[in-house]
Amino acid sequence: QYDLCLSETGLTLICGKIQKTADWTAVTELFKTKGYWIFLVQMEPWFAPIRFFANGDEERAFVQAALGHLTEGAKSRSASAVAFGHP
Repeated sequence: QYDLCLSETGLTLICGKIQKTADWTAVTELFKTKGYWIFLVQMEPWFAPIRFFANGDEERAFVQAALGHLTEGAKSRSASAVAFGHP
C-alpha cells in the first residue's frame, strides 16, 4: 500500500506499515519529474506517481490542492507546478 494524502494541516505518506506526516511548512518545493510529482519535504523526496491519477484533470486538481497549502516561498520554488496547476 502506498498513498500520499493532503489535509489542511499537512502531507501524509503511507507506505505499508510506515506512516509519516509533515506540516505544510516543511514542504519546500513541488515539482514534476518523469512519472512522478515530488514533494520536497525538508530535503526528503516524497513521491506521488502520476499513474495514481485517472486522467489529467484529476492530476491537475491534486496539484492545485497541494499548491493551495504551500508557503509562498515553496510556491516560488515550484514554478513548474504553478504553471501546470494554472494553465
